[in-house]
Amino acid sequence: MSHYVRYEKELNMTGISYPVQVNKIPKFENQNDISINVFGYENDEFFPIHISQQKDRDAFYNDLTKIHLADEDYEHAKMVWDTFEIEDMGSYHDLYLKSDVLLLNCVFERFRDQCMEIYGLDPAHFYTCPGLAWSAALKVAKCKLELITEDNAEAYLFIESGLRGGISQISNRLATANNEYLDNTYDSERDSSYLLYQDCNNLYDLALSMPLPTGEFKFLSEEERINFNVLDVGKCSDKGYVLEVDLDYPKELHDLHSDYPLAPETNRDHFLFDNTNAKKPGLFKDETGGVPIEKFVGLRSKMYSLTYGDVEQKRAKGIVKSVVRRELKHSNYVSCILDQKTLDANKI
Repeated sequence: MSHYVRYEKELNMTGISYPVQVNKIPKFENQNDISINVFGYENDEFFPIHISQQKDRDAFYNDLTKIHLADEDYEHAKMVWDTFEIEDMGSYHDLYLKSDVLLLNCVFERFRDQCMEIYGLDPAHFYTCPGLAWSAALKVAKCKLELITEDNAEAYLFIESGLRGGISQISNRLATANNEYLDNTYDSERDSSYLLYQDCNNLYDLALSMPLPTGEFKFLSEEERINFNVLDVGKCSDKGYVLEVDLDYPKELHDLHSDYPLAPETNRDHFLFDNTNAKKPGLFKDETGGVPIEKFVGLRSKMYSLTYGDVEQKRAKGIVKSVVRRELKHSNYVSCILDQKTLDANKI
């Protein structure tokens, strides 16, 4: 619609601005008695392109859904044919294509305007939306990322050892609550239990909205390690820490955390493991007597790499930190996915 501003006086555009946004199309159609074009084709072949007369309603029969074209849609197709003085199906095809392309053009141009207004970046200069989002994050946050090179390979391997990936699971097919506030199902002879439904979306954006490390990666000296106390590091500190700790999972927490342990881990078979060695003395031992392992719960003591915020969470839920093995310090905590107020304050 952005290319037909000259028709604004002939169209009812109340409450609609140019270019017309996609969510405004139904309103535009209702105010002007205009609808999207109807077009027919079958078996990947268009109707004979040079047929000069209008096609009757039966020609628009949908072989896929076995449904005839609605009367109002057919009347609309006839109206388009007459209004634009269509001479043949080729002209109808060209008009249909033009209206579709112009709509897509308006949507993209609107997207470009918004990105230019908020970020000062033109999407037409990017290959992908993730590339645009990455550049926008760096530009708005005004941060410079330090590349971890081979000179600091130990820091890279240290951080990589803490990667766990996303966790998504349903532990039970059926869970039944014993809710004391529901008289019709409550059993006073059993312990009370409750169900909490959580549908967590957009987890990656949530992670990116948290403080992120950007540079100055270095291991603490022996003296710094001795004097280090994770509880002294505030959440708003400009220095962050990745800790490698020896965690001890108290036995009293095993049942409580069996479905969703606070310290998940990635377990792999030893590179020398071979099923042919099962039950052979002196070689790898089959601990389950040939029964396939269906479940693993990581509740044993373990070495674990985590950020200081995770340490606070685990301490609050009863996990014991036995020994701090190593600490990697980094600076310039930034939030690269910002709220609207911050974006407005950084408009270019």
